[in-house]
Amino acid sequence: MNLGAFAIVIAIREETGSEDIKDYFGLSSRSPFLAVTLSIFLLSLAGIPPFAGFIAKFYLFSALIDKGGTLYYAIAVAGILNSVIALYYYAAIVKVMFFEKSDTQFPCTPSFIYTWIIIVLLIPVLVFGVYWQPVATKASRAIPFTVSKTVSQDVNH
Repeated sequence: MNLGAFAIVIAIREETGSEDIKDYFGLSSRSPFLAVTLSIFLLSLAGIPPFAGFIAKFYLFSALIDKGGTLYYAIAVAGILNSVIALYYYAAIVKVMFFEKSDTQFPCTPSFIYTWIIIVLLIPVLVFGVYWQPVATKASRAIPFTVSKTVSQDVNH
């Protein structure tokens, strides 16, 4: 998600020559591909379904809450608050791309290599947002083995 968002920022910088927020004004009309993909990456980073970031945050916060205890609850609350604050800033960028008018109307077309990098990074964000069960199953099989076996071996020795 981060790599995808940064790839888009770099692609826009190469087209515009700057990284100012004004360069994102009206991006949806100049480059729908960049605007939509950046929106997906940002919403996934904020933990909005149906993207992979939601599943990751859901499992992380669930594990903290399942663990129990004041410290774990505090960490979960801090993480949720951080996600809400991040969503505010990410939504501001999405708003600018789709609802603000641009001073310039030149198209913003990423190079071939950036287009493919963005697509390759976008696929897991979309796929794992909807089809996460195989990854979750493998992770749940790995965690009990590494954690519980290691702990029981340390206790027995």
